[in-house]
Parts: sequence; C-alpha cells; structure tokens
Amino acid sequence: MNDEIELNNGERLWLDVDFDHVPHIPVVGEVIVEGRGKVKVGDIVVMDRTAVEIALKQEGMPRIFEEVDGRNVAKVFVRDEDIIAAKRDGKVFTVNDYVITEAIEEDLSEVIMYKKKSGKRAKVVMAPEGSGLNEGDVIIFRIFADVPLEHQIHKAFFDKVVSRMKLDAVLAKEGVC
Repeated sequence: MNDEIELNNGERLWLDVDFDHVPHIPVVGEVIVEGRGKVKVGDIVVMDRTAVEIALKQEGMPRIFEEVDGRNVAKVFVRDEDIIAAKRDGKVFTVNDYVITEAIEEDLSEVIMYKKKSGKRAKVVMAPEGSGLNEGDVIIFRIFADVPLEHQIHKAFFDKVVSRMKLDAVLAKEGVC
C-alpha cells in the first residue's frame, strides 16, 4: 500500500489511509419483523449504532445480505430496546424512553449544579408520551448524557442537529419546582 508521497520540496508526507467504518454503518432502517415493542412492520427506525455494529459482526447472529435496486442491503436483527425513534405515516415518535434534544447554543460549555448533580441544558425536540416533557421545554440533564445523532444520516427524521438521551438522564424541567 502506498501511504506516503513526496512533495515538490522533497519532504515526505505520510497519508493515513485507514478507513473507520463505524461512522458509516447505517443506523436507519425499515422494520421487516415485528417485535414486542411499539414499532410495526413498515416503520422506518433509527437504531443505536453499536447495536447495528454488533449485529453485523456477531457470529451466529442472523443476517441477510441482498441486492435491492442496485444497492447491497443488509437485513439484521436488533433488539426492540435498541430502537431510538420511528416514523410511521409521516409522523416521527420516540420509543424506549428516548428524549430528542437540541443544544442551547449559549450553554454549550456551561455546567449547572442541580440538587448536587452537575448538568447541562437543552431544548426538547421530542419526548415519550406521558413523560411530562413537551417540544420546546428546556431541561437540565446529566452531563455527558446527550449523544449526538449525525445530521446527514438522520435528516429523514429531524430537520436540525439533535442529540438523544434516555429519559432517566433528565434531572429537571426549567420553570417547574
């Protein structure tokens, strides 16, 4: 493998030609077999990246590779609890107690103390039914609980850069004592 080039001035430049496949694993797919959860056959879902990677690598894990419309498609089995959000009939909803948030720009590095726990603030984009959280609510959540969802991959679901977190990471809702 040629991973070094010589520049016009005689210096040598080393090229890192490694390819990190993990960020490119598709995490959006269509449900083809119904499980025990909220999603139904035909729903388009966002799955946890790690769960998809494990499903693709794990020996003995059922998976099917086929060509569809000139593209190679992998059909893998992931657990219901590894699904973050789903889209059905054009409506997006969260599953498995995931909250979808967007950053509050002025607070990107601010850490807040709440009941002896450190946290950060974000605006709710979407929350589970019955959670008491609504779109637009500002929440305080455990630091490092928000995991970014890559905008390019998830733009079929969200029209802005968002993060996900589990409901139990939410410490408080602003304006509620």
